[in-house]
Amino acid sequence: HSKWQAFKLAALSGFAEPLGVILV
Repeated sequence: HSKWQAFKLAALSGFAEPLGVILV
């Protein structure tokens, strides 16, 4: 579960980073 959580967090951060750049 911890591995899946880490993967989800990495995917979310990787997906939110470009979004944040676009918003800024």
